[in-house]
Amino acid sequence: MEHGSRHMLSEHINETAYLEACQLAEGTYQTFRQRRGFYNNTLDSHNRGKIGEIACEQWLKHHGVGCHAAFRNVAETEDADIIIDSKSRLRLEVKTWNEIFWGTMGRCIAVQQFSSLKAKADVVIWCITPDKIEVGMRVSIIGWNTIEHMALKTWGMRHGG
Repeated sequence: MEHGSRHMLSEHINETAYLEACQLAEGTYQTFRQRRGFYNNTLDSHNRGKIGEIACEQWLKHHGVGCHAAFRNVAETEDADIIIDSKSRLRLEVKTWNEIFWGTMGRCIAVQQFSSLKAKADVVIWCITPDKIEVGMRVSIIGWNTIEHMALKTWGMRHGG
């Protein structure tokens, strides 16, 4: 799936989802605001991230996929954002970008974050939000990468591949 594809998935963010995202974002922001993060550690970035996580959970549930939303509990931040309840227990990390930065920064992971990402997730789901976060917006679910694939790409870039 590519940005702009007619096959792009998207989820509508209603008022309930938006207010929940704001509340969750406030909690994670207050927890981590004194720590140096891998990305901009602002309330806006926490809000954008929570909106992407909620959108992915909504999409999974709308399609009959059972999952556990670990992102709702600050104590579970060491876990993946969403865990699909199946025999194989698929762990999803959701990365949400402002549409303004997707073209230049989309699908980027901070190098320092990659080892912790490998430990907690099997797949990264990529989302885009409009620049202005608001009730009624749509979150685009752009695609996904396995951590294994990302590790190969990272290794290849470091070794001339």
